[in-house]
Amino acid sequence: MNDQWATGASDGRDGHNDRSPRQPAVFDVPVRVYGNGLAHSPFYKEALVLFANADGGVLLLNQPIPDGQLLLITNMATMKDRTCSVIHTYDRGSGKIEVGFEFSSPTFEF
Repeated sequence: MNDQWATGASDGRDGHNDRSPRQPAVFDVPVRVYGNGLAHSPFYKEALVLFANADGGVLLLNQPIPDGQLLLITNMATMKDRTCSVIHTYDRGSGKIEVGFEFSSPTFEF
């Protein structure tokens, strides 16, 4: 796992001390996602965050969900929870939905 998920930015050891929330900080992090599907039925799924930063990110889910949906995401490594909202979805086919999400407030620790 990339340690930058917990800090949200470079620690300075690589010559960069950029704490910009716009720069992706993590890749391929397993999470649990809780929300409501298209028929408003609650769901719980394991998913993979493809990349994220302090503002939000993109995850891959096998559950269709509407834009604007509120989600609870649990980082499986840290067991920390964050709320977020779906800002876009894209059907990749084969049952995989790419979900763009935005945290309810910027987070540098998750």
